[in-house]
Amino acid sequence: MTVNCNSKKDPALDWFNSQSEFWRGLLSAQDYIFDTGIHVETIHIDVCNGDLHAALILSRIIYWQGKNPITRKPRLKTERDGHLWLARHHKDWWEECRVDAKTARVAIDWLVDLGVVVKAMYSIDGAPQKHYRINRSRLRELEMTC
Repeated sequence: MTVNCNSKKDPALDWFNSQSEFWRGLLSAQDYIFDTGIHVETIHIDVCNGDLHAALILSRIIYWQGKNPITRKPRLKTERDGHLWLARHHKDWWEECRVDAKTARVAIDWLVDLGVVVKAMYSIDGAPQKHYRINRSRLRELEMTC
């Protein structure tokens, strides 16, 4: 098959080109995927030895520790000991990514034992609350071995 470069332009292509600024911004924003759904990197599944629940929770903690793609400001506001932390009850994972409380507890404990998630207890309004953050150096180390 040959391609005729002098052929008449496709009207759909004209429309797309007229929208190119919008599409360029939309498609170039890596975080767009995270803001519209749940995305799990295959490398995180590998780090978690194929445990999809652990990989999903790891991916969500990574998401929350990232920056808003529009404002470029951190999504998290809780800062303790020089780190930003994600506060979550085990039951809260269901609403976010459909992992039940028991499965979330087991997966998080496994991620903590693996060393990629750090867990701490801090008070919020006087009540103790579990907080989580990524151990980026340990995560990078494991990603390099996968």
